[in-house]
Amino acid sequence: MKGFKTLSTLLLGGVLIAPAALTAFQQTEEKSTTTTTETKRYYDPVNKDYHMWDANEDRAYHIYVEERHRNYEDYPKTTVTEQREYWTWRHHHPNKVIFKTETEERR
Repeated sequence: MKGFKTLSTLLLGGVLIAPAALTAFQQTEEKSTTTTTETKRYYDPVNKDYHMWDANEDRAYHIYVEERHRNYEDYPKTTVTEQREYWTWRHHHPNKVIFKTETEERR
C-alpha cells in the first residue's frame, strides 16, 4: 500500500509539472530559432503544394503585379481568388524563366 501511495504521488507531481516544463521548453525554442530574414509558407490549393515566401518569391510577385498592371498589395492582403491566380501564373513561370527574362531586359 505504501508503494501505491508513493507511485501515485510521483505520478501526480509529474502531471502537475509537465505543463510548466513544456511552456518553458517552447519559450526557449522560440528564442533560439530567430532568423534575420522572415520566410513564410503559403498553401496553393489548386496545385495542392506549399511555397516558401522568400526574396525570390517576392521578386516574382512584383513582376506578376507589374505584368497585370495592378496596384501592388502585399500578398497576404489579396483576395483568395487573386492568390489562386498568382499561384497558377507562378507554376507557369519558374525562377529560371522569370529571372532569365529579367537579365535579358537589362542588356
